[in-house]
Amino acid sequence: LHWHYLQRREWRFGAAAFTTFVLCLGTHETAVTIVPMMLALDALVSRPAWREWPAWVRARVRNYAPFTLALAAFLVVAYIVNTRSYLVRDGYYAFGWHAAGNILDYIASLYVGRRRLWWHTGVVLVFALLAVKGSPRTRFYLTWLIVSLLPVSFFTWGGASRYLYVPAAGFSLLIAELLTAAWDRASWRLPKPASYAVAVTVLAVLVIRFAGFAETGVDDFRRRIDPYDRFT
Repeated sequence: LHWHYLQRREWRFGAAAFTTFVLCLGTHETAVTIVPMMLALDALVSRPAWREWPAWVRARVRNYAPFTLALAAFLVVAYIVNTRSYLVRDGYYAFGWHAAGNILDYIASLYVGRRRLWWHTGVVLVFALLAVKGSPRTRFYLTWLIVSLLPVSFFTWGGASRYLYVPAAGFSLLIAELLTAAWDRASWRLPKPASYAVAVTVLAVLVIRFAGFAETGVDDFRRRIDPYDRFT
């Protein structure tokens, strides 16, 4: 809905986007990431030059005022409620540099890699390269991935894969964008059937790999809940 509003500037899409945003705030705390992602999408559509950024920001202060006010009201309520939770009182959720390590661990869970220093270093270098050299859509999907991981990265007990449903969408879109870019580049050097075959082969390898790990994860989860099934 926000994309349609940015493309057409029709008030009905803006009103619908605001309504669904408020409804999202009533479902889960991760909805706080929507406004930064909307701004990233806006930047993707408008693509302001460096010298245009001050005027661009001033215009968005007014455009996003209703979303910002709704988000501020939600954050006040969330702060009052969550500061009374044992998660905050007992130190299981706290701001700190441990969030950076948790984000890297979550990303490793998404691509099913090892949680080791050199793997994390490789991820940081690849993401930095994509942020500098990637397409505007690539930068948007990177923003989606990182921003949606922020709320759950401050748990002090480490990562939990059950929080990855929103970041996984951005990760999937990022993979699709990179595959499309690789296919386009290969088509410059190879005949079209050959480049298509290469792209399909790479995609099949990724699908099989992720499907295999997903099946293993489901089996592991099923074994963990067996005691509760027997108890009930």
